[in-house]
Formats: sequence, structure tokens, C-alpha cells
Amino acid sequence: MASLELVLLGGFQASAAGNSIDIAGRKERALLAILAMPPGEPRAREKLAALLWSDRSDKQARDSLKQALLRLRKSFGSLRPLPMVTDRASVTLKRAEVAVDVQKFEQ
Repeated sequence: MASLELVLLGGFQASAAGNSIDIAGRKERALLAILAMPPGEPRAREKLAALLWSDRSDKQARDSLKQALLRLRKSFGSLRPLPMVTDRASVTLKRAEVAVDVQKFEQ
């Protein structure tokens, strides 16, 4: 069973075990939505940074991405296992840990 549930249709909502997760920033919500479509596919950090912070220099965009990922991890709180995997090159939402309403709708 997925530890993180995302609702993207009709407004953004995130929850775990029936409890709402507060994802405060618009960029963090957008980042999570991008990673969720579909989950399990690694996304290159440089592409995510360029997509979400195109108005900034490459270094500023990468730094903004790092900060957004840190805020997402904090938002997940004690949620274990963490639904997100990061490395130096990419960011991935674990397919088995995330349920997305869009995927259910498409099926």
C-alpha cells in the first residue's frame, strides 16, 4: 500500500494514512506533481531546476531545487519509508510508495 497519496485533479492535496500533509510552497507542490506523473521515473535535477526556476541563473536554480527538496522532506515528517529518492543527478518518487489520483483516473 502506498504511504503517500496525492490528489492532483481538482486541486492539490497530499496525505499519508488519512492525515493531510501540508506542502506549503507552490514550487514544492509543482515539483511533487511533476515527480508524480508518473512516479518511478527519475527526473534530472538540471531539468527540474530549469523548468521550475527558469528566471534564475543555473546555480541559483539548482540551489532553489535543493531548498525545495529539503522543504519537501521536512513536510513528509515522520513518514517512513520516504517516498522520494534523491541523488546527485536525479530525483524520483518511489512508485510503490505513492498513489496518484490521475493514474487511477487514467486506468
